[in-house]
Amino acid sequence: MNPPAPTSPRKPTAKRAHSSSPSASASQTSPTSRALAAASLSPAKRFKSSASTPTPAPAATDDDASEIYDRQIRLWGAAAQHRLRSARVAVAGDLARGLAVETVKALALAGVGTLVLVDDGRVVEEGDFGTNFFAAAQGGGKTAVEVMKEGVGVLNPMVKVEVVRGDVEKGENGWVKLADVVLACDVSIRALLALSKTTRAHTAKLLAGNVFGNNGLVVADLLRHTFVTESTDAPAVKDGDPVVTRVRRTVEYPSLDHAMFAHSLKHAVPNDRARARAATVGYLGLVGALVPFWREHGRLPTGEDKETLFAFWEKAVEKAGVPKFDEIDAAALSTLLRAPHAESNAAAAITGGVLAQETVKAVQGKHRALANTFVFLADTSSGDVLDLGTREVEAVKIAADGE
Repeated sequence: MNPPAPTSPRKPTAKRAHSSSPSASASQTSPTSRALAAASLSPAKRFKSSASTPTPAPAATDDDASEIYDRQIRLWGAAAQHRLRSARVAVAGDLARGLAVETVKALALAGVGTLVLVDDGRVVEEGDFGTNFFAAAQGGGKTAVEVMKEGVGVLNPMVKVEVVRGDVEKGENGWVKLADVVLACDVSIRALLALSKTTRAHTAKLLAGNVFGNNGLVVADLLRHTFVTESTDAPAVKDGDPVVTRVRRTVEYPSLDHAMFAHSLKHAVPNDRARARAATVGYLGLVGALVPFWREHGRLPTGEDKETLFAFWEKAVEKAGVPKFDEIDAAALSTLLRAPHAESNAAAAITGGVLAQETVKAVQGKHRALANTFVFLADTSSGDVLDLGTREVEAVKIAADGE
């Protein structure tokens, strides 16, 4: 079955003028993804209809938190939920597209404390309704941030929403200092690399997601991510209790620039078979060909660029040190990466879900987070996790029950 045709193309959009002052206002299902799924409700159930303006639910108080977040607390504990409710997560980029909407929806339902929405003046248009269910319910004419803020209020009144002025595409990144975690949604590669330098300077963790037609890409720079692993072994004595060992681990992340452009599979994975498994079509197509093309030309490829795009593919295959793919030629690669300016609902939902899931992990410190790249290809219905340069720098045994 062919994947759905992408919708919501990237195109020049109208922006609203602002006042001078900011206004406040993968392969296995993890516990985090299960909790997000448990918390999620169909947007259709949250809104009266796509033609009417949603009515926000009554304001909730802190006394309601235990009941509202009961399912999350049962899964990952009250302490982890408290860390999530204390977190400040900034969302920047194209907030009218489905990727940002899906990400924010999942985070609001999970119970993030504060969402800082970066307003670049983008006005929602009718063409955005296909993947932006907030806009489909509220109509056009508003800025993307206004639409998103109202939608979050309907989904979860306990989430605080702040709006700040900024345009990541123009390098207006002063708002980064307000956040613990920064989410970059559909930001151009050049602007993303500049943002990455700013987040590192302010010790903010960064997760970047892009949807290219039917395909999706997530890259994480979590600086140093500390989490706890738990293993259970057989009892030391007959009829004894199992031995539960807990280890606190710290993983160091490379910058986005290093992960996407400097990392070499040839040197990182010496074994030929292991390297061939790591060099997937998704990795070579998106990280190896499309993203470098975008960086060099300052735009995404079109159908007229298939030969140039294929040249980037061949360089990526050679750099990775893997045999050539006989079934991939310029035409096949162009088909695989078709309509990169557009966005399908499926790719937005999957990529946005991964962005939200990894944000929760980064904040809570309970689970191993994405290390450090996720690639989704609709044509193969596959999602690959690729480690492009992370390394474990510490592992300390903190408890062993039953010994």
